[in-house]
Amino acid sequence: MQKKAKMIYELGGAFTKEGIEAIKQWNEECIYANISPGGAADILAVTLLLWRITENEFLELILADKKNKE
Repeated sequence: MQKKAKMIYELGGAFTKEGIEAIKQWNEECIYANISPGGAADILAVTLLLWRITENEFLELILADKKNKE
């Protein structure tokens, strides 16, 4: 995964025609192999959210954000 991501990055990622084509090809490869390259990041994000909720940090962040917008 990391080698393929680096190769796409070096092609310019979504900012070049070559990068977009490489992304499309990689997407097809992942679908065929039933691989979710973003799955680990999603699980980490939910884990951090649940941890913050249990530590009451999430509520504090929401209240602080609301106060800053006022």
